[in-house]
Amino acid sequence: MKTLARHIEQLLLSNDCVIIPDFGGFVAHHVAATFDEQEQLFLPPHRTIGFNPQLTMNDSLLAQQYVQAADISYPEAMRMIEDAVERLRIVLETDGQFLLDGIGTLSLNEEGNREFTPAACGISSPAYYGLSFVELAPLQELPVTEEEEATEDSEEEEVAETVEIRKSTLQLIAAACVAIVLFFTLPNTVQAPLNATLASVDSGKMLLKVLPKTEVRGTVADLTLQQAKPSVQEKSVPVPEKTTTPAVMPTPQSYYTLVLATDVSKRNAAAFVESLSAKGFPQASVRDGKRRRIVYGVFASESEAYRKLAQLRSNREFADAWVMKIKE
Repeated sequence: MKTLARHIEQLLLSNDCVIIPDFGGFVAHHVAATFDEQEQLFLPPHRTIGFNPQLTMNDSLLAQQYVQAADISYPEAMRMIEDAVERLRIVLETDGQFLLDGIGTLSLNEEGNREFTPAACGISSPAYYGLSFVELAPLQELPVTEEEEATEDSEEEEVAETVEIRKSTLQLIAAACVAIVLFFTLPNTVQAPLNATLASVDSGKMLLKVLPKTEVRGTVADLTLQQAKPSVQEKSVPVPEKTTTPAVMPTPQSYYTLVLATDVSKRNAAAFVESLSAKGFPQASVRDGKRRRIVYGVFASESEAYRKLAQLRSNREFADAWVMKIKE
């Protein structure tokens, strides 16, 4: 019977079903890799065995194994299999069970039916040879040290100063654009009454109320009159094409962004941002500080940032991106 078990085990290396004539068939099943939450283990894929007593038809697979292993004829191989099956039935009736090394245990239940318990470790399989379990504990958030907090605070202050400078520049440009528009709405000759000029300036003051405060000295009237001085020597003022000034959207005091790279040289950072813009990602920018980072986008909430990251994760440039919170 040990010879029978050894032949079955060898056949199961390359076959998913081995039938013992007039007894039953062993069927191999592939089990995918699983994760044991209780033990925190990743278990590799393996093969396990089931037994079907209805599979009794001789497919000659086991007999051919006997023929090749013992160099005997086919009828002799069938007689050896019949003898092994007969001894197996006797052992089951007397002992109640029989161990097939490397496969599992056959037994008889109270009703006299054959049952099979596969080996806990599964059966040998060349495709899964050498695979072992992997122990991986869940990730835990590391506490932030005082030094790291100080570094983050200094970086946020530097970013706030940079953004403030940019706001001031944009505010100056917006005020200058308003003054130019008012200049071209003035009368075309210097003989026009000064009251008309002041009325135009007063109407422009309404626009300044919606603009943020700047450090520009003087009034809109001063800017307008300074722009109007060259018109003394000109008979007419050419009217330029109508232009539109883009609205200045203030950056929120606290927002989220996507970090694509960290500790990048200034030259490489500029090249990377330019490459992203060419590929259709214009919201990429360089965030300078103690650690130069390449960031993408401004998001009001963390969930919004993660949703955007999920949409962009398929792009190679966003494969290692992560979400960072910025405080102004």
